[in-house]
Amino acid sequence: MINLQRYMVVNQGADTSIANKAIGYTYNICQQNNWNNVHIICPIAKHFNGSIVSTALNLKYGKILQIKGITISVGIQKNLSRHKYNMLFCAYIRPDDMNKIDRTAISDPTIAAIFFLPHSIGEGQVWATAYNPQILP
Repeated sequence: MINLQRYMVVNQGADTSIANKAIGYTYNICQQNNWNNVHIICPIAKHFNGSIVSTALNLKYGKILQIKGITISVGIQKNLSRHKYNMLFCAYIRPDDMNKIDRTAISDPTIAAIFFLPHSIGEGQVWATAYNPQILP
C-alpha cells in the first residue's frame, strides 16, 4: 500500500487568492515529486467554469501547471477508478465526500497525494482531524 500524502490550506469561503495559493502549492508538490497528472474534483463539475478554482487556474500557477505539461482534468469522485492520477486537488468538497475520496485514493496505487481546499474552516478541521494532512500556510 502506498503512503498517501495529504495536504490542505485553511480557507473560509470563496477566495480566489487562497485558491491560487493552493494551486501554487499543488504545482510545487508536483514539481518536487516529478508528477504530471492532477485531477481537480469539485462538487458539481458542470459548474466548474467560472468558479473560484477555475478563475485561479487562469492566474499565474494555473498557467504554469499547463505550460509545464502537468495534465489537469476536472470531474467528480465517481470517475477516479477509470484514470491514473498522481494528485487529487479537491475543492470545496463536503467532509463525507472527502472521506469517500480518501478511501478511494488509499486503494489506488497511482494516487500519491490529495490536496484539499475546504470551503470552510470547520470542513477543513473535520478532514484534518481524521487524516492529519500537512497544513500549508
